[in-house]
Amino acid sequence: MVKVEIAKEKDLRSYRELRSLAITGADKELFGSSLEMIDSENSRSEKEWIEDIVSLDKFVVLAQQDYKAIGMASVIQKGEGWYLRSFFVKEDFRNNGAGKTICATGLNEIRRRGGKRVFLHVRNGNDIPNHIFESFGFKKTQDDSTGVGYFMELAL
Repeated sequence: MVKVEIAKEKDLRSYRELRSLAITGADKELFGSSLEMIDSENSRSEKEWIEDIVSLDKFVVLAQQDYKAIGMASVIQKGEGWYLRSFFVKEDFRNNGAGKTICATGLNEIRRRGGKRVFLHVRNGNDIPNHIFESFGFKKTQDDSTGVGYFMELAL
């Protein structure tokens, strides 16, 4: 059974491991990973990682199965909107509802915090999360200026 909840400081290690796998693993192209991005992530301080979890304007949704982290989403508030910065489910755990549960939990937390709009960027070819986002009502708003993806938005 998959357990999905808002991460707490005790979940920091699991979050960091999933984030690292997302940007360096088989799906790294879908995250737009570059050496600079990986170096930047690796040089973040412990305090910066903790702030992703315990800040008022940021949070992480963590999915676990049998006490092992299998997926996550990182969310940040900027101005009046909330941005889904990263969304990842380990390959062996896809297509079992974990992604939808992560998304639902994140959207519920945004609502709880008073959020009204959610934004995200999807890279071209990343069809699985796109399908999940569309099932929640996200709509494509525009292509990005680089031609590698597009933006989506949801009014809550």
